[in-house]
Amino acid sequence: MDHHEQHHQHHEKEREEKKKHEKEYERKHEGSGPPIHPAWLFGVGAILALAAILIWTMFLS
Repeated sequence: MDHHEQHHQHHEKEREEKKKHEKEYERKHEGSGPPIHPAWLFGVGAILALAAILIWTMFLS
């Protein structure tokens, strides 16, 4: 086996290890979404926007 073949096999092993680690990472983090439902974030954002508009119109005009 010459140097070129050894180099190729080394890179092939590195790729396989990387794929293995990526699959393990995906499996570990599968299904872990944000701790708060996005609808709650939208609701809080809407309330804050309304509060900002009310303050702007009532106190700054």
